[in-house]
Amino acid sequence: MQYSTDNQRINTTYFDDVYFQYSGVSQTLPNHSFGPAIRKDYLIHIILEGEGDYLVHNQHYTLRANQGFIIEPGVSTFYKSSSDRPWKYCWLALNGKLVKKMLTEAGLLKNGRLIFTLKSTKPFVDLIKKSFNHSTNTVSDELILNSIVLEFLSNLIQLSVALDIKKTRIMNPITLEAQIYITKNYPKQITVNQISQDLGVDRSYLSRLFKRDTHLTVKQYLNHIRLTAASELLTSTDLPITEISLIVGFINIDVFIRNFKEKFTYTPLQYRKERIRRASIYKQTRDFSMLINRLPLTE
Repeated sequence: MQYSTDNQRINTTYFDDVYFQYSGVSQTLPNHSFGPAIRKDYLIHIILEGEGDYLVHNQHYTLRANQGFIIEPGVSTFYKSSSDRPWKYCWLALNGKLVKKMLTEAGLLKNGRLIFTLKSTKPFVDLIKKSFNHSTNTVSDELILNSIVLEFLSNLIQLSVALDIKKTRIMNPITLEAQIYITKNYPKQITVNQISQDLGVDRSYLSRLFKRDTHLTVKQYLNHIRLTAASELLTSTDLPITEISLIVGFINIDVFIRNFKEKFTYTPLQYRKERIRRASIYKQTRDFSMLINRLPLTE
């Protein structure tokens, strides 16, 4: 089962240089993935255990415990946990007009450096945990949350190690085109044949490139995009499951339910109920502490 919890600010009123947006922690499932997606904020992931892949700017990185990655706003990214050693990680999202300058001057964004290695992860987990004690929309909490962001960045500068993590490979532009095509057209009844024809690429060649660059077949990736969209609709709307199935491109409701359960371990209805349940309890510190105790920390 995947365990995940987060803390989000409703709005920011008093600061615009550097400010807190949200934070969280998660024990991901095998092959859990997110994207390709474009974020509005800077998002920093600290990997506590496991292994996975991060794809950004046509570069493919394999990252492990005591490493991390930065997601910039407006940049398409994709990341995925391994099948046998899935990631456990925590994250902090921040924004503000000085964030890019601060990260660049700290050497974290120079020459496209979006990955890093840490001497210790414990200070970051402690700060994420602290952030969960301050989720009310008050000036006092905003001050504390923003101070957490500054301390988080300070720790990142002090504890990150100048290590050139080897890139696994450069993603082929055809793979990226196929990802974009699928992201735009997944609600339609598209097939691998249609994708290859519309891109003007031989199907077998496309399949080989795509599998090499993403570790997924084109069909698996299409299903991933559809099911991820379905999970978001189940969480954010009250639409009937049959309607959601059609919206994301599944005509057969039984096929949709079977694929959804295979990916998320829950049926769509169970998933919706579970997300509602988690939303009501995971904001409490004791639940965060229970989750954090599952995460091995390095001193």
